Amino acid sequence: MLTTSNKRSLTAKSFAKVNLGLRVLDKRADGFHDIESIFIAINLADTVTVEQSEKLLVTCVPEVTQSVEDNLVYKAAVLLSDTMSQTQPLSAKITVQKSIPTGAGLGGGSSNAAVTLLLLFELWTSKPPTESEIDEILFPIALSLGSDIPFFLRPGISYVTGRGENVSLLPIDLTWHLLVILPGIYVNTGWAYAQLDVTTAKVAARLDQQLLASSGDVSVLSDEFGNDFETAVMLEYPVLSDIKSQLKGAGATFVSMSGTGSTMYGIFTSAATAESAQSLCPEWSTYICSPVRTQKPQ
Repeated sequence: MLTTSNKRSLTAKSFAKVNLGLRVLDKRADGFHDIESIFIAINLADTVTVEQSEKLLVTCVPEVTQSVEDNLVYKAAVLLSDTMSQTQPLSAKITVQKSIPTGAGLGGGSSNAAVTLLLLFELWTSKPPTESEIDEILFPIALSLGSDIPFFLRPGISYVTGRGENVSLLPIDLTWHLLVILPGIYVNTGWAYAQLDVTTAKVAARLDQQLLASSGDVSVLSDEFGNDFETAVMLEYPVLSDIKSQLKGAGATFVSMSGTGSTMYGIFTSAATAESAQSLCPEWSTYICSPVRTQKPQ
């Protein structure tokens, strides 16, 4: 994670992500589902700043929850304070400047929580966390707050399995141009999972092996990189199918829904083609993004 700092404050970018392929496997005993996916951090980002303060203060601009106690950033700060302090609670002023749309399947809230953990650890110890400290201290807190959060402790391109706790960084750089489209539709995650039939056995090559074998050449990405939620979600919201067709018609070499939606994205081989496709979508919020190389603590 790259940060800017002075003696009293630290600032870092908090990246969004998209899913390249999303397979939903068996339901677990803890009520979660096992998944298999490639998580790709993209350079659409919020900014998180932490500053020394006598009490815990959390501000999002614009606000994303009715109560600050419901914000994942606040919850992350409280849990890290409880873990690190043996006496009185640790505190900070935390400000999140939002650019990532909320409720769109891009992981903005999860990313904010992960970056908050990394920055607060550094603020409270005067040093960035080591790899072992991320694994032993921050990772359990991240997983307790949400399945996507562990990935954002080391954002980049990762193979993710389990409920999100198995995160393996992939040795690949992707030179893609992504056109991300937000149709403004809220898809309830619980409803989306309820539409799935996870009893059918899935026998296919691992997604990470397929991506590495392709060397990032999207022209050879197969249907194996599909999103298991697409069929049901697109039946409920046909406009998403229309967007998929429109992106393909505009030259995208691969098109998918991210997470449970409703964000759609297309992969283009050039910025010019992505920009041309963007001009055809004036009715939706759109962003042209690129994958983020893995960020590690210095």
